[in-house]
Amino acid sequence: MHCQFKPIKKTLTGDSFHGVTKKKLYSSSLSDGNFSISGELSLKQLAHSETDYIPAFVRKCVEFIETEGIKVEGLYRVPGNQSQVVLIEQKFAVDANMSMYALDLPVSAVTTALKNFFANLSEPLISAELYQPLIEERRPDVRLKLLRHVLQRLPLENRAVLSYVVNHLRHVAEHVHVTSMDHRNLAKCWWPTLVRPHFENFESMAMMSQPLEELVQVLLDNPSILE
Repeated sequence: MHCQFKPIKKTLTGDSFHGVTKKKLYSSSLSDGNFSISGELSLKQLAHSETDYIPAFVRKCVEFIETEGIKVEGLYRVPGNQSQVVLIEQKFAVDANMSMYALDLPVSAVTTALKNFFANLSEPLISAELYQPLIEERRPDVRLKLLRHVLQRLPLENRAVLSYVVNHLRHVAEHVHVTSMDHRNLAKCWWPTLVRPHFENFESMAMMSQPLEELVQVLLDNPSILE
């Protein structure tokens, strides 16, 4: 089982950032209560409130997916139609209380919209300087200790959102008999979005892909390290 993945190169040219076209990200936490549309917002800017770090868009997507997608085979593996993804983003930008159900779109459009949200943040949930030592360490017990230390260094909003996503993916994996998406398959689909690595060439991509996938699987296998 494979997920579509293109190597991400760190470039900033015109409307391109990290090798992907800038998309509209939405925040309900800005001063006037209206929704900000930008291509490079941080989680701190997008937090729902000072006590709730989960962005409204993320929560809305996850709640829909857990209601409608748990019985969908290949959840997160099958990409959504891009025009449908854009429609979701546009509708949310206009009205944060919009209903995903009213749009009558397939779950794949919502899963792709959710991944796009994280792909277009100004910084990945887990930055390169933090995960690099984990790639170099191959001993499982030592890596787990290092990972716990790395997670403690994350900003509060990053850690809260990462924990929310991990718990969501674990919930998806509980229905593997229907979705065919266990921790390993979900890690394959999500690691490029969560860590957003910078590959200089295909050789470095080949060398780093497996360790980064394993890193995300360790998170899914050991959710208590986020506590």
